[in-house]
Amino acid sequence: MQFGIFTVSDVTTDPTNGTTPTDTERVRAMVTIAQHADQA
Repeated sequence: MQFGIFTVSDVTTDPTNGTTPTDTERVRAMVTIAQHADQA
């Protein structure tokens, strides 16, 4: 099975710490969310 990741998420500064997530951090966050969704 193959699947792709497509997102149109915003690349905005985190208001709590003033940093902008890197592409890698955003993809890792999406994968984590997908894994939790799959477990549910």
